[in-house]
Amino acid sequence: MYKVKFISTLILLLMWQLGISQKTPAVNAVPMADSLVFSSAAAVSNTTITYNWSAKKYYSIRVGNINFPLETWNETGGLSVFQDTAGLDSRGIWWNPNLNQLERNCFNSIGWSTIQLNGSNNATKNFTMLFTGLNQPNAQSCGAYDFKTNTVLFCFGGQMYVYDRNTALLSGIIPLTGISFTTVNQVAIMYTGQIGYEIALLDYTAKRIYLFDRVTGALTGVTQLPASAITTASYRVGYTNQRLWLFNASVRTWNSYYIWNEPLPVELVHFNAKTSESKLVKCEWTTASEVNNDFFEVQRSADGQNFETIGLVDGTGSTSSYSNYNFIDAMPLRGLNYYRLRQNDFDGNFEYSEIVKVEVASEIYSVFPNPVKEKYYLKLDEADKSGMQIIQLHNALGETVLSRRVGENEKSVELDRGSFPAGSYFLSVLQDGVKRYCVRISFE
Repeated sequence: MYKVKFISTLILLLMWQLGISQKTPAVNAVPMADSLVFSSAAAVSNTTITYNWSAKKYYSIRVGNINFPLETWNETGGLSVFQDTAGLDSRGIWWNPNLNQLERNCFNSIGWSTIQLNGSNNATKNFTMLFTGLNQPNAQSCGAYDFKTNTVLFCFGGQMYVYDRNTALLSGIIPLTGISFTTVNQVAIMYTGQIGYEIALLDYTAKRIYLFDRVTGALTGVTQLPASAITTASYRVGYTNQRLWLFNASVRTWNSYYIWNEPLPVELVHFNAKTSESKLVKCEWTTASEVNNDFFEVQRSADGQNFETIGLVDGTGSTSSYSNYNFIDAMPLRGLNYYRLRQNDFDGNFEYSEIVKVEVASEIYSVFPNPVKEKYYLKLDEADKSGMQIIQLHNALGETVLSRRVGENEKSVELDRGSFPAGSYFLSVLQDGVKRYCVRISFE
């Protein structure tokens, strides 16, 4: 039976930052497109995994030796982007969002330590010991971090052992009920953050995920993995970034599965814009998965604040695979162009992407001097006078403070700074209502 639990505002904020919204277990897990491939040929055995929500990077480590591989991946997966060695004989690995650092527990009585990141947020062999001693129920146990209660969790003998993260002292033992543990991987306990389904364990024979209530230890859900899933009696399983991960040692690869009823949103993992020699701008983006995705609007702005839609691109609908998209802006503004995506669902909901910018060089329009003290001049495009040209000046709020029609034979226009307050302005040229040029100018 579902139990109502009260969560502090701080925990709710942290869950929002980590992308965790309340979900219920699915009957059947869905394979995802995400995969992480070790570069090191030594990664052919037991490994554990975690995800850095701040830097959007994955980390995985092979257990058993200080010289075994410790590798880092970007969010898009594939081959690792950085490789080092473990530095300690590691077991469980987790990201601590409360302290914004990578941590682990080690074999037997070695203890717990941090794993230091370099300037690019890649995991290195360097570490700082947090606690020494056997701070776990078994020498092989892999810990999972509960960020809500600031505790480290272990499983042994059908029970969950709870250790205080600040002291490494045992604070409680909770029996996990409702299943037989004969074929359950108890080395690697998993923490999901989902209320009522916080604890996850793998049945490696039945290929099932059992979910338990964090407080009572009662079984609350079961999700069936595909028959093709690679499962083992110890290690090689983890839960991070809202996904269950299974490690296929024969190909040195982590594969991901989604175990919840509620779908993941459209996951935009890449968006950029770049110009070509022909003065076109190509916008490219990639999604890791999509649910209910109808279409994208490509929007452009001259000032990064006021956007207009310049094109539509159909979405894929629902998919767990990576999807690549592109759009060509054949008539970009001369000067700075700001782009963003508006992703629209079939049900009318929408979200905006981050904003990217690209500069299109202009040899046919120019403004001088800039910054402006009194008068300034706009050189016009003499090659294209086929339509009506309008000059507009906008302030930082996007308000039009000047509008002037260009004469038929004008090659340049003299403009007066006038009494406008000092600050940044945007000077635009519209041809037949289409913006052809925009530049930021500064009034002193």
